[in-house]
Amino acid sequence: MAATPEKDRTNQLPYRTTKEKFEKAIQVLRQSQTVDALDVAVGQSDRPFILRTLGILGMADPKTLKLTDMGLRIAYATENDRPLAVLRGILGFAPFKIALLELARRKSKSVSVADLVGIWGEREIGINDAARDGAALVLCSMMETAGLGTFYAGRRGSVSRVDVQADLQDRLVAALGAPQATTDKQSQEPRSQDDRNNGRDSDIPIERTVRPEAGFVRHNYQLRRGMVINLDLPEDLTTKEVDRLTKWLATLPLEDQGGG
Repeated sequence: MAATPEKDRTNQLPYRTTKEKFEKAIQVLRQSQTVDALDVAVGQSDRPFILRTLGILGMADPKTLKLTDMGLRIAYATENDRPLAVLRGILGFAPFKIALLELARRKSKSVSVADLVGIWGEREIGINDAARDGAALVLCSMMETAGLGTFYAGRRGSVSRVDVQADLQDRLVAALGAPQATTDKQSQEPRSQDDRNNGRDSDIPIERTVRPEAGFVRHNYQLRRGMVINLDLPEDLTTKEVDRLTKWLATLPLEDQGGG
């Protein structure tokens, strides 16, 4: 039976957890919920930090050493499916989700620990910059496990960073999936500050996507800052049809009346 994830993770941030020890801990807890086995895998001194991280991320219960449903999905994922499973786990933790959505919005090619500290600091996530710095290292390391980029640990004065995959936004969309459609009334309701802080007011149209009809593919395009449009087009769209659409779009704009 899976453990229940911790409910109150407000403003908590993980630290002192590498991707290697994260992966080892997940596999150990899959096979044996014993402290001794975990100590052998990650080291006795690091065990409390690994368990704290897994608890904050909602992947395991630090007290019972049992994996949650999310932790079990990661533990039992195949090698090919594991990056997506880890990414979904990361996105289940609001501070990490906020950071990744912001990186996608910025179309960042590389992200440093300082960049992540800045993103969280602006939103007052974490008790101080030291806590944010530790969490940023965890996220950078786990981004590599999730297939989002290559992590380079800072040495000899260099900055720890991740060179981000060019298809970051597509990977986030795939991980979050398309939710149930909302009603017109729900879509028009103003979002609270908590919603915006949890990444629901992002320029990336991930959580507000509605499933297209069968035979169509939904394309999301940022027309201007803060405005994303959705186009449902046939799966077998032809070049000739694209040409016709282009000509049709050219007829739509109103003449500029000099309003800037």
